[in-house]
Amino acid sequence: MPVAGLRMTWPEAFTEIKGAVMADGVSYLDHGIYYAYWYYCAAAPDEARQLIAKGSQRLKSDFMFYTFSIGNDMGVSENVGLLNDQGFSIQAEDLVLLGELDNWKFYLCMAFNPDFADLVEPEYAEEYASLCGMKDEIAAAFTCYVPFNEYGDPSSRVIRITGEDLDGHPVSLEELCGGHAVSLVNVWATWCGPCISELPELQAIYTRNLENDCGVIGLMIDQDIEEARALISENGITYPIILVPKEFAMVFPYSAIPTTFYVNRGGLFLETKFTGAYPEMYEDVLLALRDLQ
Repeated sequence: MPVAGLRMTWPEAFTEIKGAVMADGVSYLDHGIYYAYWYYCAAAPDEARQLIAKGSQRLKSDFMFYTFSIGNDMGVSENVGLLNDQGFSIQAEDLVLLGELDNWKFYLCMAFNPDFADLVEPEYAEEYASLCGMKDEIAAAFTCYVPFNEYGDPSSRVIRITGEDLDGHPVSLEELCGGHAVSLVNVWATWCGPCISELPELQAIYTRNLENDCGVIGLMIDQDIEEARALISENGITYPIILVPKEFAMVFPYSAIPTTFYVNRGGLFLETKFTGAYPEMYEDVLLALRDLQ
């Protein structure tokens, strides 16, 4: 996990189990905090991977542990408060220090849920409990190094995204934003009804502001290119669309779509975003931010 500055050597016990241990992708929270969670699946590894690939809801799983990479000057109690504000439920004594490098501190936090036993067969419940008790072995499996995020530096709010347009040509957010004082950036998907409903107004904002040093850019997070082309044709979309990798969430975590935010000419995220469809508000904010540049 280079973006979080952590590398894990797979514990031998993880290779000899009936179920499967899996890691979710790294995500970024505000205040210089990366986190990742690892979970246990009540299915053999091959079956678990197949079910996940199909989006199956039959796969029973629960959290085993979290890792946190924290690059700020706040104390443990303050960071625990920030994490709990984001939906975690931990205490300072739950954090196991994995290492310190430069201004970064790395922590492990176990996440055993006793209620998991009510959802799965006894052998899976026993295995899950046993693995969650391996705190020392799991902590020893991690190596720490200075985080590196090729998609940008969230702590300084610089966003660098390279993807493709709908014709497969490489295109970067940095390049597109460089042509305008401020760009409105809209995260959307072809399966998202509210996203689709605001496409005409986003196009209208783009058209009205071609001469106002403002841009509009769409970041599409799914891969249904044919459906995207149909929607773009139907709604007369002429502003650029970038197909972005899933790692985009490492740079700009979004809890729902559509999400709309603003980036200046230098690729700096301006501290304004909308979660949900509020197209009637976008243009006023866009012009106000342009006037501040």
